Amino acid sequence: MRFDPGLLVKAAGPGRIRDAALKTWRRARQQPKRSGSVLRGSVRRNRSLHSRERRLVQEALFGLVRTERGLSEILGTEAAFALWLGWLVLAGLEPDAAAAELPGPWSDLSQEFEALGQGCAPARRLALRHSLPDDLARRLVRSLGPGPAEAFLKASDARAPVTVRANRLRCDREALAARLAEEGIDTVPSKIAPDGLQICGRHNLEAAQSFKDGWFEIQDEGSQALAALVEPEGAVIDFCAGAGGKSLALAATGASVLALDVRAGALDELDRRATRAGANIDVQRISAEGPLPDRVACRRVDQVLVDAPCSGSGVLRRHPEHRYLINRRSLSRQTSLQRSILERACPLVADGGRLIYGTCSVLREENDRVIESFLDAHPGWDLVVEPLRMAPHTHGTDGFFGAVLQRPSC
Repeated sequence: MRFDPGLLVKAAGPGRIRDAALKTWRRARQQPKRSGSVLRGSVRRNRSLHSRERRLVQEALFGLVRTERGLSEILGTEAAFALWLGWLVLAGLEPDAAAAELPGPWSDLSQEFEALGQGCAPARRLALRHSLPDDLARRLVRSLGPGPAEAFLKASDARAPVTVRANRLRCDREALAARLAEEGIDTVPSKIAPDGLQICGRHNLEAAQSFKDGWFEIQDEGSQALAALVEPEGAVIDFCAGAGGKSLALAATGASVLALDVRAGALDELDRRATRAGANIDVQRISAEGPLPDRVACRRVDQVLVDAPCSGSGVLRRHPEHRYLINRRSLSRQTSLQRSILERACPLVADGGRLIYGTCSVLREENDRVIESFLDAHPGWDLVVEPLRMAPHTHGTDGFFGAVLQRPSC
């Protein structure tokens, strides 16, 4: 679909699309913790818009998230309609068309936006140019360096590709590509994930019969690479399984998986996905604190995966609203939780076994420093390979970190 910013201003009905977008925008800004569900759910449920219009509004809203701070700096206002028009001009709307709606510096806006923050410190420039809180911009610069942080944010402002993982319990990648082609869905093989296919164009993948038959799961290549750090043999405990993307990937390679999580709803979704995939996964809910269930606590396995809850800084291109939620307080809570989870999970690792720690974050606080803290507290454990580091600007994937720790043998 080619994006037409003019459609968002000139659509049939007096401001119908604009009003729907700005109403959603205001609600999202008033509820930062729910902004993702508001931005997606409100548009999806708005039946006054056609499906194409809903896609356009969704794209515009996420564009606003990524540019609002810089636009406000240039325009001197936080008024939603002015920011809306500003983003449309950046997206290609003719300045004269914007001026017909509202007087403003539209003719020079694109050039001024590109020049934002020149002469400022790197973190300040990135905060303005990519609409970040100052604290998050500083953390990205410290974690990645000024140049890589800018490259990361530019890549994070682009649309994320859609990648699927062929389910080896049903098919291989080549058979899946052929079947998807028969269903009118073109693909290209992933260069990173041996079971991955990138989807060409936009499709309702969950409506495909091949999806209903369990031939594939939608999974980013970086997520597939993190799962691949777990050796596909023997018993594995997926300690923070969630809805089971990595549990399913591991089961498809022949691993015997025990999936744990504190969220009943996520495990119910894992059960449904496992049934569709033909995967035999043992699912067990655990409490957020306190002792593990006896049948879990007595287990000792060679591999435990901890795909820990995190800030989501690595998935800003899919969830641009995460920037509202990442701050000093939230990171302190997350890193404390990550260390606590590792402490609960490590007794389940057999002597000489491996503990695989991963996040979808690019921040050192949640990655290297958590690992350093764990190793300091557990003499004899070793970091056995260089950590996995993937990001949209280096690999075209979401941002992922993965570290493999080995327990000492007796």
